[in-house]
Amino acid sequence: IGPTFKENWEALRDNFHELSHKLSDKVKGHYQDIKERQKNNLKIKLALVDRVKEFLGEELKSSNEWNKATDKIKEWQGEWKTIGFAPKKQNDAVWKEFRESVNIFFENKSTFFKDIKNEQHNFKEAKEKLIEKMSELTDVDVSDETFDWKERTQLVINLQKKWKDIGAAARNDEQKLWKKFRATCDGFFNSKDDFFKGKDQRQKDNLKAKKALIEKLKKWKASKDEEKDLAALAAISEEWTKTGFVPKTDIDKTSKDFADVMNKAYGQMNIDEAKQIKLSYGGKIKQLLTQKDALRALESEKRSIRERKTKLNDQKVQLENNLAFFSSSKGDNPMLKDAKGKIDSTIKIMEELDLKTKFLNVEMNRIKKEQLDTQKEESTTEG
Repeated sequence: IGPTFKENWEALRDNFHELSHKLSDKVKGHYQDIKERQKNNLKIKLALVDRVKEFLGEELKSSNEWNKATDKIKEWQGEWKTIGFAPKKQNDAVWKEFRESVNIFFENKSTFFKDIKNEQHNFKEAKEKLIEKMSELTDVDVSDETFDWKERTQLVINLQKKWKDIGAAARNDEQKLWKKFRATCDGFFNSKDDFFKGKDQRQKDNLKAKKALIEKLKKWKASKDEEKDLAALAAISEEWTKTGFVPKTDIDKTSKDFADVMNKAYGQMNIDEAKQIKLSYGGKIKQLLTQKDALRALESEKRSIRERKTKLNDQKVQLENNLAFFSSSKGDNPMLKDAKGKIDSTIKIMEELDLKTKFLNVEMNRIKKEQLDTQKEESTTEG
């Protein structure tokens, strides 16, 4: 710009200088404000970094806690985006520190949920095996009157307790597994209820059928063909065993009546008593061997015999104690004879039970040996 009038020069100069100083002060103030804002932004960003790092030190134990923490981290990420720049020297460093801290959080979260997934998979496999075992336990022949419902029910309850001790599988898997497990349990208990609801009527029908067998056996006559006669008596014994239980009040009488007529039948063939018991009880053992778990069925039968023998022994002791009341009585006293007769009868039954136990032991030992041989073969094959 060229020269101006001399008389205006100083005024123009002073005015220019004044405006220049004002503009310079305004520019300096602007950049000073930017620096202050950046310093403040740095403080805010450092505070966010500290919050994230503080979160990293917390022990999050559940999916719910991790999800809540994730929401908080995302909230802070959103807040970070609204904050302006920090001073240039610190801006990149503070961003790197924030980003790395957030990445560590999400890596830890990924590890947690990966471990959860693996754990849930293990729980799923454990429950699938439990369902398979429960299916085997609840595969019951409801027509089997000798089935031990009490023992099996306890085994089912034990598996139910194990189910509760196993952790939860993934939500979708857990629901499917639980429905299958519960349906299997419900099926077992429904079968049990049905079995016992019809128990009284079945036992009455069984009593009627067994009385008919006794009458049939009374009329039986031996032929000269021993093999044919033994087969015929064995068939009757097997039919007796398959018929099932009778009411408790009729057990002893029907068992005694059948044993008496069976002994008379064998008596026609001149067969000794031990062999008679083996032949008549053979049908029962044969039926037990057809059970899914034959060894368990035999053990259950042996336990029942042991319990019955204990009761009979108690009865014998009581009868022997009662003899003391007849110490001064003559030998022809009817009550004394009756008491001695009952003692002899009880002893005979106990001896028969001992023989039956021996027959059971033979079969049980045979099965155990077969199982042991199978295990040895499998071990040799694996080796």
